[in-house]
Amino acid sequence: MAEGGGDHRTPEAEADEPPTDAALSADHGADRDRRPVDGEEAEALGHGHERGRRRGGLAAAVAVWAATRAVLLLCVFKVFTLPGPDVTSDISVIYRGWFEVLRTGTFPFDDVTWQYPPAAALAVLSPGALPLDYASAFFVLACATDAVAFGLLLYGGARPGGRRAGAWAWVAGVPLLGPTAYARYDLMVTAVAVAALLAAARHPRAAGALAAFGAMLKVWPVLLLLGMPRGRWTRRSWVTALVTVLV
Repeated sequence: MAEGGGDHRTPEAEADEPPTDAALSADHGADRDRRPVDGEEAEALGHGHERGRRRGGLAAAVAVWAATRAVLLLCVFKVFTLPGPDVTSDISVIYRGWFEVLRTGTFPFDDVTWQYPPAAALAVLSPGALPLDYASAFFVLACATDAVAFGLLLYGGARPGGRRAGAWAWVAGVPLLGPTAYARYDLMVTAVAVAALLAAARHPRAAGALAAFGAMLKVWPVLLLLGMPRGRWTRRSWVTALVTVLV
């Protein structure tokens, strides 16, 4: 006879009872943990990790670009003063002098410092479109051009098989020039050259037009055409470049 009112079950009786919901859930979880990951799941996980890594790299590149360019702007606006000659005076004196002549509809041929192709006038005149003094407007446009070139390189690196090495080289390379980077119109020329290089792989005519326009800004982008491999696409680039120059 059983004593007391407690539940005295034998091990055999407990084994015959159906499993509880909690036990079933635990068993399913254990089975899921033990189940090998198939190829599709592994690929999805790999893509997820890759996307996360690339997003982190993008954020880092943008942050470093913003920080270094803020320092450059502080330098050209003379919030910070670096030792050595004041390179920004070229903008406020020489470029501004060219601007005053160019806005009359003629080139400063009497100025021996003017030794540039005709399209360079566009770079010199462009600050006049902003409601700022000439030097400040030029620095703002230089920074904007810097941002465009950086964005183009990020876009190129995001293509299938692309890398962000070019974008990082741009992020690190421009600040090494110091304030001079924003006190010349070379950044504008280089941005056009970057666009031409990125277009060359898929749009040869656009690449040719951009290279020709860059050459009319400061000659050297024509070297992009010389470096293209022989073939039909290169001929298209050359023909388009020639038409662009003639027009």
